[in-house]
Amino acid sequence: IKNKYYIIYNLPNNKSYQRYGIAISTKLGHAVIRNKLKRQLRVIIQNNKNLFPITKDYIIMIRKTCLDLTFSEMNNEFINLMKEQ
Repeated sequence: IKNKYYIIYNLPNNKSYQRYGIAISTKLGHAVIRNKLKRQLRVIIQNNKNLFPITKDYIIMIRKTCLDLTFSEMNNEFINLMKEQ
């Protein structure tokens, strides 16, 4: 699934829990900026775990357009994308 800000890949797993991977390109900026985006996305995932089916693994890629968003906008875009699933 993808939109302007994220690309999400999901695969089934045989475990009773979810796993997440966050990928971000070095082209997005310095390490401080990349780490900030990853920290914010981790919080968003923790707050919205109910949107994810339990038996899947997720790889979430952050696109460059996320740099222009505030935290609440990031949260709304991520929730909207997960509801499309």
